[in-house]
Amino acid sequence: MASLAVIKSGHPVETLRLGPLSIEILEDGSNTSNRFGSIAVIVPPKSKGPPEHEHVLHDETFLVTKGTMRFNSGDAFHDLK
Repeated sequence: MASLAVIKSGHPVETLRLGPLSIEILEDGSNTSNRFGSIAVIVPPKSKGPPEHEHVLHDETFLVTKGTMRFNSGDAFHDLK
């Protein structure tokens, strides 16, 4: 039987600060054999998000819940709401 990792509301999370960003580690991979991890990044208005970076070994998915975030992919910029 396959294992299942569940992120529950109210579950205690580790919170890190990176400048104005607040990063909540929802799942660090320890419950999924490192197949899945999840973080919530809270970006205050008018502040820059994470620095431009690239991941070679995994993908990232973003869910913008408030406001607008600008992402770049190669030479293209995308404003997501």
